[in-house]
Amino acid sequence: MNCGKEFLYHNERDVYETLVIKLSRDPMESMKLLALWLWLKDVGYGNVVNKIHSSSYSIINEFADEGVTCLNCINTSMIHSSIEFNEDDIPRMCYLMDKEFSLKMLYENRAFAKEGVNMMLKNVCMVALGDIMEQVNMKIIGDENVNQISTQV
Repeated sequence: MNCGKEFLYHNERDVYETLVIKLSRDPMESMKLLALWLWLKDVGYGNVVNKIHSSSYSIINEFADEGVTCLNCINTSMIHSSIEFNEDDIPRMCYLMDKEFSLKMLYENRAFAKEGVNMMLKNVCMVALGDIMEQVNMKIIGDENVNQISTQV
């Protein structure tokens, strides 16, 4: 019996494939989104991936856009007084959470969040999703080579 990454991370792999193949989102950014969502689950905010797994592509894309907003908030070095937090910036993400969630909370805990997301990225996502990312990157490189050849002819 094979209990590999395909079985253990089935929904995560499906969501990742949707992001990078169906929605043509950046493979590395998409992996960071999965790391964010897995970290949120790990710290008690609920299983975001399972909640969005069966959503339409357009809804998954909206979750991804809001996830990028969250990642940007975690990675900012701006001082708090210069940042405006609008509760309407991430309404879908807030709706998915099992407890109160906001950009302000993420910003105030950004060092902890950044460390957690990076740990998930390295220890889980790169292992569970790396093969898909490699396939997508090879396709991108192949498509670029075909485009270069066709423009040279």
